Amino acid sequence: MQIITTKTLGEKPSSAINDIDGGSGDINNGLGGGMWIVDNFAITISYVWLCPIWTEVKSDAISEIRLRIQSDADSDFQDLAYGAGGDYRYLIPLRDDEQKISSISLVRRKDSFDSGDIRQLGYNGWTEDINKDRGGAYLRLVWTLEWKGLVLIANFLDCCHRDMSCE
Repeated sequence: MQIITTKTLGEKPSSAINDIDGGSGDINNGLGGGMWIVDNFAITISYVWLCPIWTEVKSDAISEIRLRIQSDADSDFQDLAYGAGGDYRYLIPLRDDEQKISSISLVRRKDSFDSGDIRQLGYNGWTEDINKDRGGAYLRLVWTLEWKGLVLIANFLDCCHRDMSCE
């Protein structure tokens, strides 16, 4: 999965994960932005997109995504809330020999929702609330697990900026 940041809403990558209700797929929606320093240049960001990378190689695919929220930085992972202040938020990919993520979406709700609500929507996997203790809407990644020949790849370490060649 690539984490792609943009300066404007119009730069949304075509591969970005969408909100199932048609709302913004920007995981930073309503929470402010930050500034990245890339090759000694300051890049102001306002929008953060999650873009899955798909594969037909079952052994490369992932089965679950865990959200880890912590007070200290981890250079092995990309912070979803970079520059917004507060805790660091990381997506941790996990593998299982059998089940693989075959579709993925965002669910954003004003009110809290639980596993029963997610299952009713037709999904069988989900992260904890990405915005936990951050304010804003409740936000989770949700997915289905099955083997269809095209599944989510495990690389979560890529971080791209729209003004750099990353797609």
